[in-house]
This record gives sequence, C-alpha cells and structure tokens, in this order.
Amino acid sequence: DTLEGLGALVDESLVQPVEAPTGDPRYRMLETIREFALEHIVASGEADTMRQRHAAHLLDLAAEAHPELRGPNHQIWLDRLEAEHDNARAALGWALEHDIELAVRLCGMLWRFWEARGYLQEGRSWLERALAAPGSEAVPAELRARELNNLGNLHYLLGDHERARAHYEASLAFWRQVGNQGGVADGLNNLGLIAAAKGEYTAAEELHEVSLAIRREM
Repeated sequence: DTLEGLGALVDESLVQPVEAPTGDPRYRMLETIREFALEHIVASGEADTMRQRHAAHLLDLAAEAHPELRGPNHQIWLDRLEAEHDNARAALGWALEHDIELAVRLCGMLWRFWEARGYLQEGRSWLERALAAPGSEAVPAELRARELNNLGNLHYLLGDHERARAHYEASLAFWRQVGNQGGVADGLNNLGLIAAAKGEYTAAEELHEVSLAIRREM
C-alpha cells in the first residue's frame, strides 16, 4: 500500500524521485507541497507522533551504521549517513525538546560519522546540548558515561585537551559508579592520551599501564 501510494504521488508530480550517491531510492517534495503537508499534519494533532517516529527511524539507521563505520563497508555507510544528515539534524532538534535520551543516543551513534566527515564542531555542539539539556540528568549512567567519553573524543580531535580531559574524567567517574571495567580501562587510556599530548609522559605511562592491567584481567 505504501509503495502504491508513493507511486501515485510520483505520477502526480507531488513527490519527485532523485538520484542518490548511495544508489538507494530517495524522493523529495517541492517546498510549497512540503509546507502544505506539514500544516495538515500539525492540524491533525499528529505532528509529535510523526516526528517521534522520524527520530526513532534515524536512531535505528545510525545504530545500524555505527559498527559498520569501522569495517570494510565504512564508505557505503558514511555516504548513507551523509544523505540523511539533514534528517538527522531535524531529528536531533526535535529530540532535544521532547526526548532527551533519544537525542543523547542519536549523538552517540553519529559521533564517528561526524569525526570521519569533518563535522567535529557541529557534533560537539549537538552532544554538549544533549548532555546539558533539562532532563538529561535522568539519562542512564552507562549511556551518560559513554557519551561524555565521546564528547571528550570530539574535544580531543579539535585540540581542546583541557575540556577533553574534563569530560574523560567525568565519564570515568560514571564508569566506576556502575562498575564497568571496560569503560574504566577506556577512560584511563584516554586520559593517558591527554597526558601524553601535554608532555606529561610519566603520568601517561602510569595511566596506560593501569588501563592495560584492567584489560588483561577482564
């Protein structure tokens, strides 16, 4: 039914097929038609439901892509996320106002994409806003620990070692709180990288040795 309906809209030129670099089928609307449709969705009282579904879809896509960004198909998945980047921005904008946990999770699934494609400052901004938004204190501790670490990664890549260190330390505190030894090892390793970057080589060596010891015991 969905495909038939979409085909009918294309036949009437209300929706236009576009060529995507990924080869996936994509469609767009003229701006006037899009605005008209949005007005009707808002009038129907279903706007938030539709936006929540849209955001959940983007989270599912980003979660599927996340592990692939470190594998042999990373270029394919980077291109797919690039094609959906404006949709991801829209989803994050809505989630920051209505579903903070979803916003934090979506940032976490996108940070490697932001890193790979050079959206470091934008990614840092989204993640900072998500972790500071009202209600973010209720985000599960492990999720908060992971995203504080990812925020530290973005600061590190931008050369802001002091802020990176602060976020790594905050992340480490949460990992210790929940007893996640893998997270503790990662946090100590990242703090070692900061120490090395600042020329604090003795501290860096000690942090890396403790991190490695924890990994060996796991």
